Amino acid sequence: MYCPQCAANNQDQTKFCRSCGLDLRGVALALNTQSTPHPEESDAGGKDPQWLKRENDGIRGIAQGSLLSVASVLLGVALALFSNKPDWMMIWLLFCSWLVVWGAITIGTGIGNLIQSRVMRRRMDRLTGHTPLSLTPASVDTQKMPEKTADQATSSQPSVTEQTTARLPADS
Repeated sequence: MYCPQCAANNQDQTKFCRSCGLDLRGVALALNTQSTPHPEESDAGGKDPQWLKRENDGIRGIAQGSLLSVASVLLGVALALFSNKPDWMMIWLLFCSWLVVWGAITIGTGIGNLIQSRVMRRRMDRLTGHTPLSLTPASVDTQKMPEKTADQATSSQPSVTEQTTARLPADS
């Protein structure tokens, strides 16, 4: 196999060019008509892209954190309603307040994962040339051209290219 960078002859099993050090594994895959594995597919096991996994983890984290916080507050309300002793707040602080902290940490992690997934998706869209849905032509505000009246339609307007070139002076 010849190196595409320096044209040195290498053995077919060689991973790197012996002359310039170029990685020849991609060349070997191309010669065998196999495509190179996409980096996101190799990380994700061939299922979902990495940004989609981050987004799902973020949504799951926000939901779990919210449930933990709500459960802690409901336990505090139950203790307040059904406790005959005035020290229900101390019991809640000892046994249930950690749920609020755990929930807040989980919500924060979920929000961080969502932000990271959006950044990854924007970078990937920029690299692949896709435009986000918010920038599609249907969502862009455009101005309408004024409609022609009957007088304008019948009048003969000069072409855009008329009188754009000047004649060269005649050589004497």
